[in-house]
Amino acid sequence: MAVETRNVSNRDHIGHKELPVALVTAVSQTDRPFYLFKPGQPFRIIDAQGFCAVEAGAVTANLLVVGDTDVILAGALTVHSTTHQLALAASRYMIDGEVVTKAAAVAIAFTAAHVVTALKWGIILIQIDAAGAVSSKVPLATQLYDTAAAALAAEPAVDAGNVKVATILIEADAGDWTANTDDLVAASDLTAFTITANPGQGAALDAALAFVSAKSIREVAHTDRARHRGSKNDWILAVYTSDGTGALTNGQVTIRYRGMPMVDDGSVKFD
Repeated sequence: MAVETRNVSNRDHIGHKELPVALVTAVSQTDRPFYLFKPGQPFRIIDAQGFCAVEAGAVTANLLVVGDTDVILAGALTVHSTTHQLALAASRYMIDGEVVTKAAAVAIAFTAAHVVTALKWGIILIQIDAAGAVSSKVPLATQLYDTAAAALAAEPAVDAGNVKVATILIEADAGDWTANTDDLVAASDLTAFTITANPGQGAALDAALAFVSAKSIREVAHTDRARHRGSKNDWILAVYTSDGTGALTNGQVTIRYRGMPMVDDGSVKFD
């Protein structure tokens, strides 16, 4: 529908939609999804409001704009106590439009015996699929890049049905480094390594909704536009975090968003 006046501000609530969502909580949760919605058009989040009759402990809620394949909660990838293996903290992902929760895992082996030639550099992609299987991928079975920059530029693409967890940059020492045999300890079986996590998209709200008994609370969209705007293929994901006693009675979150860009007959456009 065309806007019939030019006296329109981008702060006016024209064409906005409200999504009231009940929030039923469990204790000791971190970024646990409770609502997932795809507007089906380019959109921007305006704000979110929360209410509960009673709050026990502490409960907060937030929004994310995520793609079909994205990181929701980035669990830390670290070196396992058996130092040629990896460990992954509890994580949560969107993979092909499905929310995938990965419990903390240890003793994760590399998919193959990847090799980085002595005194050279290599890059290893760590990815995870919808079944929670962690795998590794390299651009070459034996890597021999002269610089860190060259190795980083060779990072392989994520396989279909997977999402990127992190990359591991390897600087080999005077001997070849071989995955699943040589350790990930600086100045031991290699010179140095760097793990760089895929952090995913940041929160869409300026601050999390911090519930208060019998009080309506509101948070506006984050000042970083990239966080609160999505394409026609993106989702609005609502998540909550609770402490060890966190619980709500009659909890609800109302999400406000609108399609974009908003225009009249073509001569006025705002975002």
